[in-house]
Amino acid sequence: MVVSRSPAAGPAVEGRLRFGGVPLPLQEAGKVLGVEVGRELRFDAHIKNIAKKASHRVSALRRVASFLDRGGKLLLYKAQIRPYLEYAALSWMSCAASNTRRLDSIQRRALRLVDAAVPQTHKPSSSR
Repeated sequence: MVVSRSPAAGPAVEGRLRFGGVPLPLQEAGKVLGVEVGRELRFDAHIKNIAKKASHRVSALRRVASFLDRGGKLLLYKAQIRPYLEYAALSWMSCAASNTRRLDSIQRRALRLVDAAVPQTHKPSSSR
């Protein structure tokens, strides 16, 4: 992976980077301390991966929610879902708003399960 502001930087060095005489292939993204960073320093793939893992765990919480009290559901949320949403957040906090909305919706879904709240529906306002 070549990180550069110039779009031509990748092809310019391809085949020239060597390790022990063996040419190194260019990668589209690299993982640094568990955070996937793309060539353009975007976090789309990382956020997609986080959202997928957290969403699977929210689904698992939904399946067992009827057997747990609020404290048990909160404990599972804090142990199984929130770490995915918070790990290295300072490094990818500057991601696109669409990515943060994606993670926020997963977090709201999990917290609705914990609080046993009904999903919000449209309620017509009374006449004024």
